[in-house]
Amino acid sequence: MAKLLVLTDLLPDDTDWKGALTWKIILSLAEGQHEVRVATSLDPGPITITHPRLTIIRPVKSWRVDQAPHLAKAVITYQPQVIHTLALKSSRMWPMLTVWPYLSSLCKVLPNVRRFTTLFEESDWAKEDPSFIWHQMASRVTVFSESHKYQVRQALSRPTEILPLEVEVNDLAESGIKNQIVIPCPVSEWKAPTANIQALADYLNLNPDANVRILGGWGSLPHSERKLGWMTLGKGGARVAMTEPVSLNKLQEEMAQADAIWLEPLMRDSWKFLMGSHMTQQMKKRPILSGSMAPALLGGSTANSLSRLYSSP
Repeated sequence: MAKLLVLTDLLPDDTDWKGALTWKIILSLAEGQHEVRVATSLDPGPITITHPRLTIIRPVKSWRVDQAPHLAKAVITYQPQVIHTLALKSSRMWPMLTVWPYLSSLCKVLPNVRRFTTLFEESDWAKEDPSFIWHQMASRVTVFSESHKYQVRQALSRPTEILPLEVEVNDLAESGIKNQIVIPCPVSEWKAPTANIQALADYLNLNPDANVRILGGWGSLPHSERKLGWMTLGKGGARVAMTEPVSLNKLQEEMAQADAIWLEPLMRDSWKFLMGSHMTQQMKKRPILSGSMAPALLGGSTANSLSRLYSSP
């Protein structure tokens, strides 16, 4: 089994759901006999996940270049066989101001260290993101869909594999509240928010018994645009509930209680569309969507698939 150093800056209760899945993968890797050390830039206090083969450290406070010596010390001291980054958050810093060029250079001189990176959506491998150089030098890149595999190969020219994803769904998911609709994404993350608010207003006018829950509410939409949004919704706005951002567990609860899932406003290349579409199919919920659903994610053990890749040439 491999000696792994996992780098992540997500927490299990992350509200874009990547954090919960990332930590499920990490725990499964430890349960799969790997020795796993997680290096995070965040305060690990809220992380309650434990296992005898799992250690969590905070060698850096951020991925800024001034933290590079501390990260290098953690790598050299631990001497991992695999360094694996999972769903790094995007950053607006210039690449030369982050640790990633230096970590890439360090890995070149360390014996027998393999570099893996797991990407969830298109924004994760944007060329303008400082972590792009790390992804570009990875021994292996993993994604969760066929379309992302094609896009990553075009962007990075690296060996890319599709991983299965273990997503538990509520056993009672088929019994939802009649005419309750969930939109699993805040308005600020919609494509064409103005047009989709109008579409929602039209739907509510045509379906006077429908109630809508928008998970994450208005998000980061400016107050002036929120005001216009409420004006567009008109009387139908009384049947629209704006919630706080939700964790993956809360998302499953919300979807289990819904009669239908409105996927139309979501960006088609976003992780939330991929996950929302997958869970809609798994829960046998009615989708509200023009066009096709996202292909279902592969089922199976993510950790077992990674273990095979760790040991492959």
